[in-house]
Amino acid sequence: MTDDQAYTLQIIKKVITSYLDEKIPNNERGLNILVDQCDDLVYKIASKIYSESGYKVEFFMIRDVINSRIKPLQEHIAKIKEEEAKRLEAERLAEEAKRLQLEEERRKKEEVRKIQEEARFLEEQAYNNELKQQLKESGRDENLYNIFSEIKEIVSKVLEIDPECITLNSNLRVDLSADELDEEELVFAFEEHFDIEIPEEKYRINISEQTSLFHGIPMGRHIGLLVDNIGDLLDNIVQIIAED
Repeated sequence: MTDDQAYTLQIIKKVITSYLDEKIPNNERGLNILVDQCDDLVYKIASKIYSESGYKVEFFMIRDVINSRIKPLQEHIAKIKEEEAKRLEAERLAEEAKRLQLEEERRKKEEVRKIQEEARFLEEQAYNNELKQQLKESGRDENLYNIFSEIKEIVSKVLEIDPECITLNSNLRVDLSADELDEEELVFAFEEHFDIEIPEEKYRINISEQTSLFHGIPMGRHIGLLVDNIGDLLDNIVQIIAED
C-alpha cells in the first residue's frame, strides 16, 4: 500500500468514525443499532461519502470500523450497568441499615415503655395494697381503696400537699393545715368528682357572719366540713354514694 493509499484510508476511516460519533448514541440503544442495523449503516455511510466526494468506499471497510466500535461500547455499557448495580445495592443496604436502626429504636422504646408500664403497675399495686392495709387496720372494707385513693388525690390537689402525707387518721385542720376556705373548696371538689350533693344538715354547715367555727374569729359566711379526719370523710362520702 502506497503512502497515498494509506492516507486515503486514514481519511476514510476518520469520516466513518465522525459519522458514527454524530449519529450513533454511546449507549445501549446505539449498540443495538450497530449490531442490528449494520448493513443499513454501511450503505448510508458509503452513499454519503460517494455523494460528497465521489469516492467509492469498499463496504467491508465501513463494516470493520463499525465492528471495531461494538466491543468497546459493550464494555462501556457493562461498566455503566455494573456501577448502577453497585449504586442501587449501596442504596438498598443503606435503606436496610436505616430500617434495622429504626426497628431497633422502636424495639428499645417499646422495651422501655413496657418496663415503665410494669414499674407503674407495680407501684400502683403497692400503693393500692398500702391503702387496703390502712383500710383493713381501721376496720373498714378494703375494697374502698379506689374511693380512698380519689379522696387523697383531691385533698392533695386542693391543699397542695404530697398524697403520701394523707392517711385515714390525718386531721384536716391539725395535720393537713386546712383552713375554712380550703374546706369549702374541698366540698365543691368532692361533689363534682363523685357527682354527689353533700347535704348541709349532715356534712357541711354555714358559719355565721360573726364567728368562725374553728378559730373563733370573724370570717363571713362559709361552707365547712363537719368531719375532722380523712377516715370520717371517706365514710360519709361512701354513705352518700350508697344513698344515691
